[in-house]
Amino acid sequence: MGAMDSPTLETAPAPERPFPEEVGVAFESVSSEKHPERNEDVVLSDREHGVFGVFDGVSSPAGGETAARLASAVVGEGLKGEPPPSSVETALLQANKAVFEKAQEDPGLKGMGTTASVVKVWQTPEGERKAYLGNVGDSRIYLYRGRELRPLMLDDNLFLALANKSPEETFKLQAALDRISSEADARRLGFTDRKHYYRQTSVITQALGSERGQIKPHTLTIDLQPGDRLLLTSDGIHDNLTTAEMLGILSASPSAEALLRAAQARSRQEEHIRHKKDDMSVVLIEIPS
Repeated sequence: MGAMDSPTLETAPAPERPFPEEVGVAFESVSSEKHPERNEDVVLSDREHGVFGVFDGVSSPAGGETAARLASAVVGEGLKGEPPPSSVETALLQANKAVFEKAQEDPGLKGMGTTASVVKVWQTPEGERKAYLGNVGDSRIYLYRGRELRPLMLDDNLFLALANKSPEETFKLQAALDRISSEADARRLGFTDRKHYYRQTSVITQALGSERGQIKPHTLTIDLQPGDRLLLTSDGIHDNLTTAEMLGILSASPSAEALLRAAQARSRQEEHIRHKKDDMSVVLIEIPS
């Protein structure tokens, strides 16, 4: 009986670099000039798994920072795998539970919470590039495509909640808020003065850390195009700058640092209605061509 022929061994081609690792990302985060010793914002940037986020802690100083760090860790771990569309909502609900339970364990952390804006970028087996988005609170996710910059979800703030309008009308109202650059602009929307404007727009109606079942994350899935940029900001950025100002900065110099420096400069202009000293965070994600 003759010897069997040895099987032919074929060398497998080198695997292509996974899509999320091709994504360009830049981020900046600084503490408020009111409390430079601590930063209650937390940035999540995991390019290997395509997971990005901004978390802005609320309530007491220790609690806000703890909530943001815990939520970032839970969401980052929960989104490492291949995402079904529901994965972002699930991760946010898990983070909500974790923050709430941590607060119950330590009286010093009672009432702590955090906003969350989360992005998972992924390429499907069919080669479609998608972004799975989730948001709770008033941190934001924008799409910068072509010459347009637009927020993809609504803020959870008191003013929009009291307006009680349809989603389409609420987006228009949020866009009007984003154009305010003077007290006259604010009065046209019914605000009596700057204090009234900030009291209505700075109070959030939900955050991670609420009792179980008490939050409803906003989620969205979008198809990505080559050259798209996704922008994540804490309110220290978009409260200080109008959307038009942010677009102008990105058009001239598409960098996280440029946005942050402009927001810092505005926060020192005490005569401007939008000025607000706060922690500031930016994540800028670029989809490769």
